[in-house]
Amino acid sequence: MKKILYLLALLNITFLFAQKNFQNNSEYHFYENKGQIVDQDGKPNNAVKYLFHSNGLNVQLRKGGFSYDVYEVKKTPNPHFRKAQKNDLPQKPDFNLDEFNYENLYHRIDIELIDSNPDAKIVAENKSKDYDNYFNISHNPKGVTNVHKYQKVIYKNIYRNVDLVFFKPKDTLKPIEYNFIIHPGGKVSDIRMKFNGAQTKILDNKLDMDLRFGKMQENIPQSWIAGNKRENINVSFKDLGDQTFGFHSPVNTSEKTIIIDPVPTRIWGSYIAGSGEEYAKAKTDSQNTLYLFGGTTSNTNFATSGTHQQNVVGSFDAFVMKVTPNGQKIWGTYYGFNQDDFLVM
Repeated sequence: MKKILYLLALLNITFLFAQKNFQNNSEYHFYENKGQIVDQDGKPNNAVKYLFHSNGLNVQLRKGGFSYDVYEVKKTPNPHFRKAQKNDLPQKPDFNLDEFNYENLYHRIDIELIDSNPDAKIVAENKSKDYDNYFNISHNPKGVTNVHKYQKVIYKNIYRNVDLVFFKPKDTLKPIEYNFIIHPGGKVSDIRMKFNGAQTKILDNKLDMDLRFGKMQENIPQSWIAGNKRENINVSFKDLGDQTFGFHSPVNTSEKTIIIDPVPTRIWGSYIAGSGEEYAKAKTDSQNTLYLFGGTTSNTNFATSGTHQQNVVGSFDAFVMKVTPNGQKIWGTYYGFNQDDFLVM
């Protein structure tokens, strides 16, 4: 049985929501840790001060560094699944949860800020009015209440005259962004990040991290010197050896503020299709929209409501699917008649 791998990532830290005081909180992304964040064994994870989570990437903010948490779900056919027989009682015609087995695959990358200030304060800004209450945490039967979220988290003076700021950018294709802000008297060369948990190298001017189920990359889209007139500068990653990286910069220190702007990106992947056979190719357009096309015998997980053809007609039908750059399916449809069909380009 062949499956088509395209793009997906899920969350790693489990949140136990029991009650919420609601507001429109789409701009608040950093959870304070008041004891509700647990590790994979269900034990309190007190090292995490704030946690950013999104569909595909969690970022743990902790003293002296931060961590990337990623996981995805591996989907495999269930060998014990039995399709409905002629004399069986009627079953729901769509997806059967027993048809597949699911396994969570985890990977965490720890970034240690080498020789950073042990007394640096981690400060959160712009608190949400709403809050979450957690009442189903095994280690705290009384619950954890009034857990707020924030828009921004700052490591104050993480190096001498250097701050580290985490925030959610307005660009929806970027899950999270962080800035090193080098104030007058600070040095770019003081910043050193050691990556633990994944083989990391510089590839095509990006930090390239090997996960157990794919890749994660980090690039620097822009850096600049702030002032009355912004002056863009060309900053790149620098390999310092022993999985430790800093920055090449034409300006190491300045009387003005220097901003370096790395962005981590999870290279996503997912499974589509059902229990049949699939053959496919993929192309992208100028906006990096993904088009999957080919042929299939599966009658699930391809077509979306209102499209040209929502079910397989022949024994083997053509299909086409449109997917956004961040992995969201826009639409999918079958194309076929009472014969074998296959779409090629």
